[in-house]
Amino acid sequence: MLPNMGNYLDGYAKETCGHCGLKRTPEGHDGCIGTLPNIMNACCGHGENRHAYVQFWNTECIRGEEALKYIKEHKISDLKKDADGNDIRIVAGKEIIQIEEKTQADIDLNCRINLWRMRKPNL
Repeated sequence: MLPNMGNYLDGYAKETCGHCGLKRTPEGHDGCIGTLPNIMNACCGHGENRHAYVQFWNTECIRGEEALKYIKEHKISDLKKDADGNDIRIVAGKEIIQIEEKTQADIDLNCRINLWRMRKPNL
């Protein structure tokens, strides 16, 4: 086992992160990472910042504090209310109104809409 990886291994394949305690997103991503556009995989480091990474589809990878900064700046935000009382999420820097999430189908639809809004136009 790698040194200082206890926090990571304690949270591996569980419904919550062993470090921050956040539940997985509806898509299955770690709650502290959320959903990131155009990313192959990522890890917050589970309390060990130097182990954090973001791997892009072109196989390039950033690590440590740079990865944590990228995650913070690019993830879809948690559900919030705007000034008019609408449910919104911040997606790619824009407020996107969400449908009310009463069922799993509603949650899945919001997920698909948000991922569509984050797409690269020429893919």
